[in-house]
Amino acid sequence: MRQTVLLTSVQEYEGALNFATDAWTSPNHKAYVAVTVHFEHKGVPISMLLDLVEVARSHSGVNLAETFANILEEFGIQDKVSFNIIALNKIENLPRLSDAQYYLR
Repeated sequence: MRQTVLLTSVQEYEGALNFATDAWTSPNHKAYVAVTVHFEHKGVPISMLLDLVEVARSHSGVNLAETFANILEEFGIQDKVSFNIIALNKIENLPRLSDAQYYLR
């Protein structure tokens, strides 16, 4: 029930949402990415995990952008993205802004 309320809050949120991702490779060589969403609701900061998925291919910027776009579409929030990007660790994995925008169309 709580997840449904939070998801509805995310979908009905007025304005851009903030997202964070983390990608890693497991010891058995499977690639994963987690996507979280962050926003404020009635003055209270809200953070929630949207999805944790196995990436079928490598952690290239294009693959991560495509996975991110698919998750946003699945939750119906692809039009609420703010393109403020901060990259930590592997900058070469950061998709070009044009790649991310392509997948969010």
